Amino acid sequence: MYQSPSINEIRQQVVTEAFATASGERSLIFISSFPFICIGTILKVESDYVFLDIETTYISELEDKVMRIHIDDIDVFYIENGGPSIPKIR
Repeated sequence: MYQSPSINEIRQQVVTEAFATASGERSLIFISSFPFICIGTILKVESDYVFLDIETTYISELEDKVMRIHIDDIDVFYIENGGPSIPKIR
């Protein structure tokens, strides 16, 4: 018997695809578990992780580093993709 995918499976697929097709673009990501915000360039997606070259975040020691962020930890995100630019914050 066929079972349709759960809403979580659909969300993970859609978010993963959004990041995978935007490699090289800047992104703004909100992660609620900290709360945490980061801005950076999408380097790649592997499985259910996005690799982000961090430009700006609340923790200055993480700036100019590559972070691996689990797709399920992302609450809100914006990818430039030709839309309005994310402001440069330093």
